[in-house]
Amino acid sequence: MVMTPQILLDALRKAFLSIEMIRLMVLDECHWASGNHPYAKIMAEFYHQANEKPKIFGMTASPVGKRGVSSTLVCEDQISDLENILDCQSYVVKDRTEMDAYIPSAKESCRFYDQAKFPALSLKPKIEGLWSKCDVLLEFQSNYKDMEDKFKTLHQRMSNELAKILHCLEDLGLLCAYEAAKICHQKFSKISGECEVYRKANLQCVTVIEEV
Repeated sequence: MVMTPQILLDALRKAFLSIEMIRLMVLDECHWASGNHPYAKIMAEFYHQANEKPKIFGMTASPVGKRGVSSTLVCEDQISDLENILDCQSYVVKDRTEMDAYIPSAKESCRFYDQAKFPALSLKPKIEGLWSKCDVLLEFQSNYKDMEDKFKTLHQRMSNELAKILHCLEDLGLLCAYEAAKICHQKFSKISGECEVYRKANLQCVTVIEEV
């Protein structure tokens, strides 16, 4: 059976399994067997208390699992602690020459590619052109003295919304730009209750967004 150490610990604690039912435990990355790790708890709560103990086979590329090891003596102490917890003996390779002969080495090759080109970016000049047209119309409408502030606000809102759409197009892709345009269209479509001139100006904004 293959499982995580936490699942095995839970199964043992709830008596779904007993340690005596296990004949061999293979522990991958066994250097984690310390402190509150499930490996250490399995050994402390069940293995060392059992009359019939399973065989333990631990595997690790680094038997010294803690950081900040500064001397050979500290390494030996950590390995000794690991042996005590797992009730085992550690074996390491002294000469890697024979082992290296069987380890396949990766062959690196570098490939360079041109910067990715997004066809959707061709829409950017068209959107900017539509904004220029809308910009001129809104500037003209702002000559109405009693509506000047409202038209400036409408102009700023439209500028901000189109900037968001362009940002999505450039950085997030066509689909996100489309969703941003839909949200923008919903916002401007809800504006009502103003004078006829303002409604026409807002309708022009909606028309531009629909073209986008």
